[in-house]
Amino acid sequence: MRLAHTRLSVRRVVFVIAIVSLSIWIVDAVKLSNKAARYRRKAEWAERMERRSREIDAMDPATRAKESEAEMDNPFLIEPEWNRRMIPYLEGLKRKYRYAAENPREPVAPDPPPVP
Repeated sequence: MRLAHTRLSVRRVVFVIAIVSLSIWIVDAVKLSNKAARYRRKAEWAERMERRSREIDAMDPATRAKESEAEMDNPFLIEPEWNRRMIPYLEGLKRKYRYAAENPREPVAPDPPPVP
């Protein structure tokens, strides 16, 4: 059995290298896009939580007590002091993940532990 002989020219080698390079570039672009989208979702979550914390912080104590009875497990409503300490923490997370979404190639430091 005889194998087909393919002639290897410079043009064919360059063509194969271009196809492989393009494929690698497309895969990398998709990975970066997914990573940036994940960071944007985390930034949006932190922004929503920060906004909710500010709303709770602005509530008068009677309204906050009424809402905390309705939502038994919500620490934002039960502990107003803890809620005030969470606002800067959530602002930091929001800034960090917005920056990470704009620069997905750069490493992202782990999240600091939540405020006790």
